[in-house]
Amino acid sequence: DKLIDMGVMYCWYHIYRVAGPEPNPELALSPEEQLRARKFVVDIRARKPIGVIDAYFDHDGTALCPAATGLSHHINPWGDIEPCPVIQFATDSIHDRSKTLKEKFIGSEFLKDFRHVVQQNTRGCIILERPDLLEDLMKKHGAKDSTFRKQAMQELQNLETRTSQYSPGNEVPEKSWVYRIAKKFFFNDFGVYAGTD
Repeated sequence: DKLIDMGVMYCWYHIYRVAGPEPNPELALSPEEQLRARKFVVDIRARKPIGVIDAYFDHDGTALCPAATGLSHHINPWGDIEPCPVIQFATDSIHDRSKTLKEKFIGSEFLKDFRHVVQQNTRGCIILERPDLLEDLMKKHGAKDSTFRKQAMQELQNLETRTSQYSPGNEVPEKSWVYRIAKKFFFNDFGVYAGTD
């Protein structure tokens, strides 16, 4: 209510990903806390006049990875094209003038392989659930550390396996018809997980 009173038109709920140079695993939500957060977001969307954005579920409440669907990738401040903001490795840059931006996103073997690996292994967050697969993928493609710190591989190797938003049987469908329609047609898995569940 305070955000609405302040004139805020939308807010974004992002579940903490334990990663980076100083990960704080004590801040990671348990599966039960993640479910409560999902229920809260779905409930607020149906009751309050404010846009509430999340990035991990379709209209039926089924988990997905926006990067695995090809719906979302990340361009860092230096122009490197990363799978997502948390996975800070890249093989392509927006500064490479030999290809269009579309060609870089669609034609990147690294991003294609990333999407395939995630699609075959989880509907959740691969950096939480399978950091070992990410390490293999980075090495296979010679993906460069796209951080300023230049310690991302060591950070990845130090990660422990955790749960993410993928929790079969605990789906929380959208209550708001606006979000149901928007997510059904514009923010879904586009069939990339077909046959993998």
